[in-house]
Formats: sequence, structure tokens, C-alpha cells
Amino acid sequence: MSLSRSAALLALGLFALRPPVAAQTNPPGDTLLQGGVEALQKGDFSRAQALFAELTKQRPTAQNLAYLAMAEAGGGDLTGAIGHFNQSIALGNDAPAIHYNLGLAYLRDHRSSAGIAEMRRAITLDPNYGRAQYALGVALLDAGQAGEGASCLRRASARLPNSAEVRANLVRAYFEAGDTAAALAAVKEAGDALPDDSRLMVTLADLCLRHGQLQRARYLLENASELLPDDTDVKLMLAKASLLAGEPAETLAALKDVPSAAGKPGEVMILMGEARALTGNLSVAKTDISTAVEASPQEPRYWTALAWLNQLQGSYDIALCSLRQACGLDSKSPEIPYRMAVSYFLLGKYGQAAAACEHTLRLDPGYDRAQLLLGLSELQQNNLDAARASLEQAVHLQPVSDLYHRELGIVLFKMGDVSGSMRELDDALTRNPKGAQTYYWRAQVFARRGEPRKGIADLETATALQPGFAPAYSELARLYSTIGQRTKAALALATQKKIEQTTKADDRSRLRNDLVNPLL
Repeated sequence: MSLSRSAALLALGLFALRPPVAAQTNPPGDTLLQGGVEALQKGDFSRAQALFAELTKQRPTAQNLAYLAMAEAGGGDLTGAIGHFNQSIALGNDAPAIHYNLGLAYLRDHRSSAGIAEMRRAITLDPNYGRAQYALGVALLDAGQAGEGASCLRRASARLPNSAEVRANLVRAYFEAGDTAAALAAVKEAGDALPDDSRLMVTLADLCLRHGQLQRARYLLENASELLPDDTDVKLMLAKASLLAGEPAETLAALKDVPSAAGKPGEVMILMGEARALTGNLSVAKTDISTAVEASPQEPRYWTALAWLNQLQGSYDIALCSLRQACGLDSKSPEIPYRMAVSYFLLGKYGQAAAACEHTLRLDPGYDRAQLLLGLSELQQNNLDAARASLEQAVHLQPVSDLYHRELGIVLFKMGDVSGSMRELDDALTRNPKGAQTYYWRAQVFARRGEPRKGIADLETATALQPGFAPAYSELARLYSTIGQRTKAALALATQKKIEQTTKADDRSRLRNDLVNPLL
């Protein structure tokens, strides 16, 4: 199954081929009428148009004009169809189907307001007209009115419970209206109603991926893959969803029987390379990603992945070379200048890192990781007010991130805002109770507040979580000394020196994994 076909589930419906008026105004056995209707039903719109054009010359009735309009619409002549539908209505044809068909013609001619008005008229005439409810819902959704669109699509779903198109668009509407809970409930309802519709499963998975519901997307794609065990497109999509969900082992499992030539050139190898890199198998990942680059050297994502791998290996300068290549192929991707900023930061070139972050944010103002790195770069240049503003914006963009709250807490501590720092560090620990660095910084806040024993408790937790955390032992030694525990202070200092013989810690190494790892 081609995944592109699943997009059809999100499109408008077909023109209604029901008789456009109730009354028969042509003689029984009319060959032009019969031939035209048969051609319409077969999809031979050019023949239908020719027959109905001749028929309307002989008898320009409301019915015949409606049939001609349907043939024109089916053949793509929307201007002609709209004119003839309106002529039919002017002659007294006020049936729901004529307004539905006219509405579709308007919508396909990108005349949204007129199309919506006709769909509303069709529903007024027939409140149970499910296809009109569906078309109105999609039109409202496309016009940015997702809430009202969802209401229409819910009513359409009640009338057309076995329509995959209606169910897929209902999920889309809930997501776009910001009602994630309702969207996920509609996903479940769709799966329960049409459990064997693999095309629907793929479409719903794509919607879930777009809206960050990664595990639900994986579940749907696993079901689709069971229904279509030989479909490499579905396996590739499952591999991508698993990678996005942070499950590289599942990505490799999904690709196990997929030939390397499947999908776009290099697609299988790039997914395998990224998954292997995330599992720590960097040498094989380098071969996979390099193979992908060779297969499709015009693909900027492959160059970006190669740069990411070089960053994982500590080769930040080499990564910049790949990123410049990627930038030459795609000047609009925010990921590329962000990756450049990571390299600059880890090379200690903080001004260039900040400039690259600003470039990223011009391309995508909501790119929260660039906002974080901008704040970190400003902090390294001792621009504390600017760092605070950038990190506060990062928290605003992604309030659930313990990393962002932690870094904002550090900046506030360095600015002397002890209460603000404590608030942010407490928030970070609520979100991630195993954050060793957060305990370390909160210990310093406790120390400044004159509560060394609480600081010691946090530092002991930090060293238990991260035994190689040298700065924590240094701070422990200082706080032990303040309460007279000199033996413990000496032991902590000895541990610190032993660790520092093999490890050099600074802000860049402290943040390296947080900045480099998230490729996706």
C-alpha cells in the first residue's frame, strides 16, 4: 500500500450521483439521459458532458442542467459546473444534493465561504445528510475552524459510522482544535469500528505522529503491519515512529526484513544508522549513515545526521563541514543552524553559537532547544539578563522540561535570585527526581540560605545518582567543613581529586549529552 494513498482519507468526498431532482422531466427511455447517466457512473466524464450538453440544448430543464454540471465537475470544469448548478437552482431545483454538489464545486475551486454556505443549505434541507455534514466539517477544518468542524464531523460519524474518511478527519479536527483527549478517544473508536482497515490505521498513525502522540502511532502502525506483513512502506513508517519515540531497538526490529533499497534512496540506511547510534554502536552507525549520504547526496537530512554522529564522537569541527553542506541544500530547515550552534558551543565559540541560535529562531520562533542553547551561550558570555530572558522563553515554550527549569534555576542563582532559583530547581526535581545536577545546584541554594545540612543531603543524593560527579564532591567537602565534619570533608576531596585525574568537567561537558543526543 502506498502511504500517499492514505492522504485521500483526509480529502473531501465525491459528488453525489443521486438524481439531482425528484421529478422526471424527460420522456421515458430518453437515450441522451440514459447514456449520460451511464457515462457518469462509469467515470467517463467527457462522454457524459457531451451527452448532457446536447440534452440541455434540447431541454434546458433544472434536472438536465444539474446532470451537465455533475459531468463538468467530475471532469474538472469547475467554472462551468458552478454556473450550471446555479442555473438549475434558479429553475427551482432546491434539493439537498444540488446544494451539496455545488458546495463541493465551490470548495474545489478554492471558494471556501461559498462552499460552506451551500453545505449549510444542504444540511438545513436534510439534517440527516451525512456526506454534507462530512464535507462541511472538512471545509471548516481547512478554513481554520477546527472546533466547529469537529462538531460537524462527529454528527457525520454518527450517520456514516463505517466511513474511514469521516473518522480520520474527526481525529484530525480534534487534534487541530487542541483537544488531544478527544482525538485519542476518536482514534480508539475508529480502531474499534474498523479494525481491519489498514489504510485508516496508517492515516491515524500519521496524525498521531504530527501531534506528538508517538506511542499511539507505534501501536497503530504495529496493527497495520500485522494486516500488511509484506508492506515495506508500513514497516518504514513504524521504524520512523519508533525512532521518534526514542526506541532505537524497536526501529531496528521493524527494519529487520526490509531490503536496503526500499523507500527513498538511503532511507533504510539512515534509519538504521540513527538507531544504531542511539544504541551506542557508533562505528557501524557511521557506515550506515555514510552509505545513505552516498546513495542520496542531495538529501540535507542525511548530511545533518552525519553531523550529529560526528558530534556524538566529539568531532565538532567535522560536524560543521557536514552542516554547511546541508545548509547549501536546505536554507529553511531550523535543525541545521541549531546543529551548527551545538558545535560552536561545544567548541567554546559562544558568540557564534548565539548567532546560529538566533538564525534558528528566525526560521522557527517556537524552536525551544535553540532558545535553551541561546540562553546557555549568553550565560557563558556573562550576559545574565539576556540568558535569563532566553531561558524563561524556553520554559514557556516547553514547560514540562526539567532541563529547562534546571538551567533557568542556575542562571537565577548566579544572578542572586535565591528564591526564584529554588522554585525552578524544585520544579525540575518534581519532573525528574533523578537529576543529579539539579540536586547539586539546589544544594548550593541551601548553602547560601544558611542550611548546610539540607545541602549535604542533596549532594549525597547527587553523588549516589552520579558517582563520577566531581564538582559535587568538592561542594560536599566545603559543606562538611562548615559543620565540623573534617574527616568526611577530607574523604570527599580525595574522591574529587581521583575523579579529576581521568575526567575534566566544565559547563560544556556538563551539557554535552543534553545538547547532542536529541537528533529527532
